[in-house]
Amino acid sequence: MSNQFLAQLSKLQQLLAAPTTIGAYTQVFVVTYNLLKEGVVLAWLTLCLVLVLFDWISTQAIATGQRSKNLLENLKEVKSEEFASETGKSILSAGKAGLAYTISQARDQLGLAEKPSEPTVSIAKE
Repeated sequence: MSNQFLAQLSKLQQLLAAPTTIGAYTQVFVVTYNLLKEGVVLAWLTLCLVLVLFDWISTQAIATGQRSKNLLENLKEVKSEEFASETGKSILSAGKAGLAYTISQARDQLGLAEKPSEPTVSIAKE
């Protein structure tokens, strides 16, 4: 082999083995790892925030719907003995329980306080 090739190989080997080179690459990997880790945590917290926001919007929409329903029922005085309505209510109740658990977990991840239970309004029919 030529002396020029061996001299260049020796220079490269010395650069790679130098403490400053090893320290620089170690620092690059540590900073890259920290950036990726913090980015994933931020993405997770964003997902939790979206879930909590969805819960708040849906709660407001359901409350508005219930107020409208109560208003219409008071105006029409309709008797509700319908099987489909009762079945829908039980399915909705089961779905709300599952969603409440998911939202509770998302709130825990975000460090938010538990959502206070809302009083239910019932109107007695004659």
